[in-house]
Amino acid sequence: MFKTNAITLDFKCEDRPRTKADFTYQISPNTIEIVDTGRGKLSVADDLDAVMRRIGYWHMGSVIGFKISYRDEDAVVHEVQWDGRRAQVSPANQAGPQS
Repeated sequence: MFKTNAITLDFKCEDRPRTKADFTYQISPNTIEIVDTGRGKLSVADDLDAVMRRIGYWHMGSVIGFKISYRDEDAVVHEVQWDGRRAQVSPANQAGPQS
């Protein structure tokens, strides 16, 4: 046998944060906008700590200090405060068509 300089990539890494919520998100230099797709076992609200850890993992760095919001299945936008361990949520405003 001979030596090779091969690299193996494992995209099913065991240490990546797991979530039970299904979501999409957009990130800019200052903001993160999360949208609950409604297809997960839990809502984003019920799995928010795991969702935030997952976004931080994908971002490859801390997301503390970002202005974070998430939109639930009823199009209600909530503000999220993230300290790196726990997420706190407060209703921000009603999205979608206004009467």
